[in-house]
Amino acid sequence: MPIKSYVTTRTINLTNTKYTFLLKLVFGLALIFFIGWKIQTSEAIDKIFSLSPTENSILYFTIFILLIPMNWGLETLKWRMLLNAENDISFSKSYKLVLAGITTGIMTPNRLGNFVGRVYDKDINDRENAIVATFLSNISQFMATILIGLVALYLLPQQLNNEVNKTVIFSIAGILQLLSFIVFIVPNNKVVSFFTSRFLPKYQKKIDDLAELPLSKKLLIFFVAILRYSVIVIQFYLVLLVFIEGLELEIWVGIALTFLLTTIIPSVAFGKLFVREASAILILSIFLIPIEIILSCTFILWCFNLAIPALLGMRFLYKK
Repeated sequence: MPIKSYVTTRTINLTNTKYTFLLKLVFGLALIFFIGWKIQTSEAIDKIFSLSPTENSILYFTIFILLIPMNWGLETLKWRMLLNAENDISFSKSYKLVLAGITTGIMTPNRLGNFVGRVYDKDINDRENAIVATFLSNISQFMATILIGLVALYLLPQQLNNEVNKTVIFSIAGILQLLSFIVFIVPNNKVVSFFTSRFLPKYQKKIDDLAELPLSKKLLIFFVAILRYSVIVIQFYLVLLVFIEGLELEIWVGIALTFLLTTIIPSVAFGKLFVREASAILILSIFLIPIEIILSCTFILWCFNLAIPALLGMRFLYKK
């Protein structure tokens, strides 16, 4: 490539990166402002410290805790189903690597950096396969979240239709679901192959190998992703029951819509920090859940499902 052309291309790339960063920064600040405004107008901070648990809160919280290893166990199962024979590691070791991936992923947008903790281990003989397997596992979970979210959007109670712009959300989520489905079922499609052959050529063979997996196995992986998603929804419901007695089962629609909105909105950094809280406030407040309970529950869910496993994963990283 001529020097002038290279410099021009490089300048355009840097400019696009700068504008992308600024866009994310503005979006992140807007989310912080929205959350702060909601907290101030509802006096949520003062109310958080006066929250009292329900009569059966200990039972609900215990079940919530017991579901944490199941949550990450199902994620481990998905990942192992995509590893090749060169990465023949035990379930126990795979579980530890998944926890290490939480540590490296929690600080990145959409937790995309979770592959780092999973592959840097002496027992991972084929890192390229482990990385591709991680991304396909992530896509399967993305698909499960979008699919159930779309079902929840369709089942949204009639009286709440005016509170949610169903057309916009359905259009965005539908397009993302279609694109992710194509990538998951045919990972070596022309678009992906065009990109990998030019920028990541050493991954092309691994992508081709996973593309050859039987459709039945891919559908099984997707089913495991739905099971894991169901576990997380149940966890959220249980945490809400810690503070709200007699919560209606239809609240799962609100929880699913919260996860849908959290998924389709791009994050700035630190996983889904602020995006998760803003989405929960926006959706669950429509179901008349007090903001102080929404904030408390999202924090508890983040702390026990991500922060504590990330600390355990950090221990495994230091041992490598």
